[in-house]
Amino acid sequence: MKNRFNPLITLSLVLADMILLNSCFVLTHIASFSLRSSVLSPEFIGFVIYINFVWLAIAFIFGLYSSYRLEKIKLILIPTFISIVLFFFFFLLYFQFVEFNYLQREEVKYYFVMFGILMIILKSSEHLFLPYFLRAINKPRTAIIVGYGQSARELRHFFENDPWSYYRFLGYFADQVKYKEQIIGNFSELKNYLEKVKVDDVFLLLNHIPKNLQRDVADIAKNQSTSIHLLPDLSTFAMMNVSLAVFSHLPVLNVERGPLSKLHNQLLKRAFDIVFSILMILVLLSWITPLLWLINRVFYNQSVFFVQLRNGLNNQPFRCIKFRSMYVNSTADTKEARKRDDRITPLGKILRKTSLDELPQFLNVLKGQMSVVGPRPHMLRHTALYRKTLKEFMVRHTVKPGLTGLAQVNGLRGSIFNEKHLRSRVKMDIKYIETWTFWMDIKIVLLTFFSIFKGDKNAF
Repeated sequence: MKNRFNPLITLSLVLADMILLNSCFVLTHIASFSLRSSVLSPEFIGFVIYINFVWLAIAFIFGLYSSYRLEKIKLILIPTFISIVLFFFFFLLYFQFVEFNYLQREEVKYYFVMFGILMIILKSSEHLFLPYFLRAINKPRTAIIVGYGQSARELRHFFENDPWSYYRFLGYFADQVKYKEQIIGNFSELKNYLEKVKVDDVFLLLNHIPKNLQRDVADIAKNQSTSIHLLPDLSTFAMMNVSLAVFSHLPVLNVERGPLSKLHNQLLKRAFDIVFSILMILVLLSWITPLLWLINRVFYNQSVFFVQLRNGLNNQPFRCIKFRSMYVNSTADTKEARKRDDRITPLGKILRKTSLDELPQFLNVLKGQMSVVGPRPHMLRHTALYRKTLKEFMVRHTVKPGLTGLAQVNGLRGSIFNEKHLRSRVKMDIKYIETWTFWMDIKIVLLTFFSIFKGDKNAF
């Protein structure tokens, strides 16, 4: 998403953060030392440079100076909180490698609480007051929209109602004269209007301009001292990020598959996967595995693990690991489990009901083949079948499969019974991919634990 701030505004936001950061961790410390020479030592100066560099790096990675994030309170507060937590981690990491005796443990605790609260207040204030400041220092730009439709109405609503808009909307140009909603002329009247009225920006809705008139309309706009903006119809990709690239002088719109197409989101999700999977392996898998191995050997004379090829990221097969919950049988790779399935062992019924049979997949997560949260992986045979049934099915494979997912915590777990069930599950999976946030993952994990303790009728 393009940042609409000019460099001076971005620099002002950076300086505000730096003033707050250094007021909390540097000036308060210097004041407590009454400007003694020790605070100007190379060690202290190195510490100051480190914390400023770390905060700036985290802030830019999470887009804290982006107009896109500051325009929505939720989009700025959540990344700000995550940035504060990561900054705290790197702050403490510094003391693991560098001997530094100027800040006491009690001081750090109070400084960080103060810094966190003030930073959230600062970002909230920027969200509230920055649009009014921008309008005060910038002269409103006049704008017209050529073409009329739903996109045109939404754009007009933004111009007239959004506090972050700095446009004064003049009207539409369209041939649909039956609409009286600020249509100030038809396509043939556009040239005469632009020659008489000062218009700063012309927005062309290409899908609402007849093809035989598009070149004439574009030439009229190009021959005036106006900024031209093209609005293609991207309603099919409404929830996806779109960026412009140029291939041999040809403009190309790149459609990005949701937030997880961004590197910093991938790194954040991967860090959570590693930490959480290690925790679950140490706390649960380490002792449950030998216990189940003993039970399977004594009572069923079979191995503890069941390994099956499933489709993962980019449709690449991987060896998915589960605790064995069935007797060894020839249909394990082709037939899904059903209620009262006679292939399931007594122990397997408990494992499947409590979802403990999925625990070994934390090994897949640690190896990078799966994620804690994501669309559930299917057997190769079923993937080949479902992709023919539902054209959107393969969208699920643009991210790593998960142990649990948005579909599962909304009651769409277990076997797929019919096309309607499949469509509902895929719809949820696509919604997850296109609207992912770190907090969504946390929420899904918590709901999964709640579902395990509550019980699920589709767990069998």
